[in-house]
Amino acid sequence: MVAFIIMLLVAIALPGCLGFKTPSVSSPALPSVLVDYKRVGGIAGFDDRLVIFDNGVAVISRKTVSTEIALN
Repeated sequence: MVAFIIMLLVAIALPGCLGFKTPSVSSPALPSVLVDYKRVGGIAGFDDRLVIFDNGVAVISRKTVSTEIALN
């Protein structure tokens, strides 16, 4: 019985000691900002923002709504 427990522990611990490295996953580069336009104020209380990134994605934000679009 003791030999079985020792064999079981060795079988569990052995795969962790084989020295295999997990391949590193490279994270994609963050897009840079091409245009960042903001309009605030006025009688209507504007709070609008347009951000265009170099990967063709644009984000339009208003007071309560934010929309993401893809430009071509």
